[in-house]
Amino acid sequence: MQIEKNVPLIEPKAVLADRMEIGDSVYFEEYKFAMSLRDALRYRGYKYATRKLDKGGWRVWRLL
Repeated sequence: MQIEKNVPLIEPKAVLADRMEIGDSVYFEEYKFAMSLRDALRYRGYKYATRKLDKGGWRVWRLL
């Protein structure tokens, strides 16, 4: 087992959803992470949109 230093903590999707303003979007390379943010936005009652990108990956927008 190895101890690692200075590894940044990944922000929970719930915190990210709370920080997003209308019109903000976040890019994800993996589907499961995009859907996690989508679920956090839905739980809070925000409107959202998700799209699969041609170049690969997913984008999630907060709408209203």
